[in-house]
Amino acid sequence: MSLQTNKTTLRQLEKTDFLVVSAKTQKPTVNAELEKLGPEIVGGSGEAPPAPDWNNLQEWGITALKSSAEEVRGTDRDLQNSRVRLSQARLDRREKLGRVSAGHRSLRKSFTGTYGGESLPLVGLDAVPAKAMVPAREQMRTVVGRMRDPELSGRLPEPKAGQKPIELEELAQARDLEVTDLEDQMGEVDELRKQTDEALVVRDAALAKNRRVYANVGRMLEGVYRLAGLDELADRIRATVRTARKKVEEDPAKPEESKPESDQEVEETETSETA
Repeated sequence: MSLQTNKTTLRQLEKTDFLVVSAKTQKPTVNAELEKLGPEIVGGSGEAPPAPDWNNLQEWGITALKSSAEEVRGTDRDLQNSRVRLSQARLDRREKLGRVSAGHRSLRKSFTGTYGGESLPLVGLDAVPAKAMVPAREQMRTVVGRMRDPELSGRLPEPKAGQKPIELEELAQARDLEVTDLEDQMGEVDELRKQTDEALVVRDAALAKNRRVYANVGRMLEGVYRLAGLDELADRIRATVRTARKKVEEDPAKPEESKPESDQEVEETETSETA
């Protein structure tokens, strides 16, 4: 999952900025030509209504473009920040999984050294540490539960010569804290994934709105330019808007850029990394 703004969003922002600069640059020329329009353009007889405020109309379009682009930038920043937090939470979750796995291996050594290998099945330590999140959590929950079983001490073999019996509750408490920490971190990842999905929906809605504003303000400017008799400028605006729309249709956002990793993909990645 990319933690940067995707190419489609950057391209749309670039096109919007270009249209804003173009409209600002051409506005004095367009206004000068529009002022030359006489009553004959309305046609008919009688008193003609007052001419529109062409300058205000163009300024409105420019403001709409800038406001929409800023909304895209803001929602995209929120999305990137959410993705960064999610990425860090996943790293923390992996680190805490490592602690649980290390604790499992440590317990195997302790019980083997004190009671021998035959004691491992009694405590649920006969298998090596699981590599995936949920299996590792459940595995350690089983171990903690068995160490807290009051009958376990009676079923364990006698300690080897020179070895003292293991303080079961003390070890159980330490491993319980580690597995609870892992479980809490798994919950945080789930919550941040939900927030990231929501931020993506908001960003994509702002991007869709920007495309709509971009296309329609471009059409409006084209019409104003043609009304002023500036067909060459109008053709440039038309070509700019149509080309940008065509590129968006032909080169949509990549799936991995428009949708966060699924939980299954994350778990499969982490499983392969810990293999």
